[in-house]
Amino acid sequence: MASQEQLTVLLTTHYLEEADHLADRLVIVDHGRVVAEGTPEDLKSGLRGDAVVLHLTDPAQVPRALTIVSGLGCLRDVTTDGRILRARADVGAEALPAALAALDMAACRWPPPRCRGPAWMTSTCGIPGAASPTGKAPRSPAQPATPHPTSSREAS
Repeated sequence: MASQEQLTVLLTTHYLEEADHLADRLVIVDHGRVVAEGTPEDLKSGLRGDAVVLHLTDPAQVPRALTIVSGLGCLRDVTTDGRILRARADVGAEALPAALAALDMAACRWPPPRCRGPAWMTSTCGIPGAASPTGKAPRSPAQPATPHPTSSREAS
């Protein structure tokens, strides 16, 4: 209807899946600042690959796991948030076994993991300047994580 009537419709939502289906163009605002703009396809394609998320069971293992995972050539943009390690991979299904094998060799333990392609909840983590789904900016390898309890057992 908007194109037929030559109207611009402004939709505000926290549900990016909804915006993906309803909007031709998106603007992502984080704390009052525009951090990304474009078509849904352009924004998702700019993420390059799959999100790999691992939840460790022991917060004391996070620094060692971060070092191990950051050293793997199949993963990039590795960050931590509590006991959660997040990374990007060209093909998550290929990178995940390598990451798990390396972590297993170092005796790091985790609940059952899985990987998936770009989804809006994980996509904003790959947009420079956007906060993570927890509302915090992702930590870089130079910023050690502060352990905290987490109720989530999902590994994405």
